[in-house]
Amino acid sequence: MKKIRGLVAVLLLVSVLGAAGCRAGTEGQADPEGDPVAATYKGEPIRKSVVAEQKKEAGEAVSDREIIDRIITNLIMLEEAEERGLTATEEEVEKFLAETVYAAYEMPEGKEIIDSYCASTGLTYEEYVQSVREQAPKIIVKAKLEEAVAREYCDANGIEFDSLNPSQEVKDAVNDYQAELLEAHRRDIVYYVQ
Repeated sequence: MKKIRGLVAVLLLVSVLGAAGCRAGTEGQADPEGDPVAATYKGEPIRKSVVAEQKKEAGEAVSDREIIDRIITNLIMLEEAEERGLTATEEEVEKFLAETVYAAYEMPEGKEIIDSYCASTGLTYEEYVQSVREQAPKIIVKAKLEEAVAREYCDANGIEFDSLNPSQEVKDAVNDYQAELLEAHRRDIVYYVQ
C-alpha cells in the first residue's frame, strides 16, 4: 500500500513539476489551441488546463489561486536548488524509477493505476516511464533542497536531524521556507484568475 501511495505522489509530482503549464503564448490570452493563461511567473504562462488538472488531482477543495501558488512554489524551489548547485545523478534517477514506477508496476494495483493513467492521457507505458525519467531530476533536486533546509533548521536549533521521521516542527520550518520564497517572488507573478 505504501508503494501505491508513492506512485500516486509520483504521478502528481510529475504533472506539477513537468511543464508546469508553461507553454509559449501571450500573457492573459489563449494559445493557438484555446488554452487561456491562468497566471505567469517571470513571463512564462501557466495554463488554465494545467490548473484544472492539478485541482482535480488534489482531491481537496482548493482555489485556482492556491493551485497556481503550488505550481509556482515548485518552480521557485527548482530555481533555489539550482542556485545551491543541487543536481541529480543518473544513478539517483534510476534508483527513483526503480523504487517508484518499476516497483509499483510489478504489483497488480500499481499496474492498474499506471495503465489507467496512461489510458487517460494517451501515453504508452514506455512514454510514461520516459516522462517520469525526464521529470525525476526535478523531483530529486526539490527533495534535496527540502532536506538541506531541514538540516539547516535542525543545526540552527539544536535538533537532531532525522530524514526518515522529521518532527512536525521541522516539517513546518520547510513549509515556512517555501512560503517565504513564494512571497519573495510575488513581484514575478501575474494572476489572471481569482
